[in-house]
Amino acid sequence: MQKAIVFLTTILLVCSSISYCHADTIEEAAKEAQTIHKKALSDIIYTQDELKALYYQNIQIIELLKDIRALLKESLIKAEEQKD
Repeated sequence: MQKAIVFLTTILLVCSSISYCHADTIEEAAKEAQTIHKKALSDIIYTQDELKALYYQNIQIIELLKDIRALLKESLIKAEEQKD
């Protein structure tokens, strides 16, 4: 019970201290949050573009590896035929 009272008192003190904030401080915080949000969005878009580029590069690499495997199989088959 005492812990609950301490917890509620703490919450009330925090809430009351927040309500005493100056309007300028709140506006500055809102502007700063907006700036950070814009930067984060651009980072997210940039990251998504990077991931798309990596995805398509990986597809190309996989296709090249498949081609290499096919060539190696053909080479192995020819080598075995020449032995016989």
